[in-house]
Amino acid sequence: QPAFFGGCLSGGFSGGPCPAADSWVFRGGEWERLDDCAAPRQHGGMAAWPGRLGTAVMFGGRETDRSIIMSKKSEANEVDFVDTATGKWRRLATSGANGSIPSLRSQLGMVAVSNGVVIFGGDRRGVGSFNDLWLLTGNPDGAASVGDCGPTWFLYMHLHGFFMIISWGILLLAGVFVARYFRHIGPLWFKIHQICQIGGASLSILGIILVFPGTRALPNFAHGLIGVLILIFSIQQIINGFMRPHKEPDTEPAPRRIYWEHWHKWGGRLFLVLGVINISLGVFLIIAPTGVIVVWFLIFAGWLAAFVIFEIRLQLKGDATK
Repeated sequence: QPAFFGGCLSGGFSGGPCPAADSWVFRGGEWERLDDCAAPRQHGGMAAWPGRLGTAVMFGGRETDRSIIMSKKSEANEVDFVDTATGKWRRLATSGANGSIPSLRSQLGMVAVSNGVVIFGGDRRGVGSFNDLWLLTGNPDGAASVGDCGPTWFLYMHLHGFFMIISWGILLLAGVFVARYFRHIGPLWFKIHQICQIGGASLSILGIILVFPGTRALPNFAHGLIGVLILIFSIQQIINGFMRPHKEPDTEPAPRRIYWEHWHKWGGRLFLVLGVINISLGVFLIIAPTGVIVVWFLIFAGWLAAFVIFEIRLQLKGDATK
């Protein structure tokens, strides 16, 4: 049953965390995700533990990256054991003769032998290579723990997702909702619409800026390309809103005003749909916790129900806004 941990999801220019903290096992012809526990990393070493079917041990790996705001770090004497049958990880302490233990490293070699796991070489944090050889032995059941599992990291990418949900998932939708269904409240609808749209577009631009610390190349994947389009549209929509042609009361609108309204309304609706689609892509791309995915789709379902109900109500009244 092949298993792996972490890596760099942005390494293939497909977006996602780098380093990552998810672990998977290939069982029965399908990939199955295991519990989160160890610190996120890439280029760590991993090997089967001899005599324990379905148990593997992990050591080392590069845990630093410019995309990380805060992250749990591995202890100097830590190795991580996983039972692929239960999906559970354990963070265990090691010791060595005369207090000597291998230094943390990445891109190391690990292989199981009859009485333990051999560790060889590795990258010395970008300043050379190790050429030492170590043997990890013992009984993992009797080893002391170095800490519990729990939240492991927070990335600029996570902050980006938060701002985009607030922007495209709440504020901008609220602004359109008010403009469509609450014009009967008088000039107040326009103030609410304006605040929601400017605030949402500003948060959208900030959210897109926050993703750049973890970017490794030009976005050539769906979420990234849609995001670039949304960034351009957000900027022009703010400018376009302030350039709204004046409409004289009790007169037919000028052609310029009609063209402006068509673009402002239908362009805004099109990009709102793209924004909602992009958030849905993003929560899976970033490997968000199940709770975050559930919350987002509850927000989406709530808005969808509200728009359907109010549109039916508006059409039944025969009072659709032009």
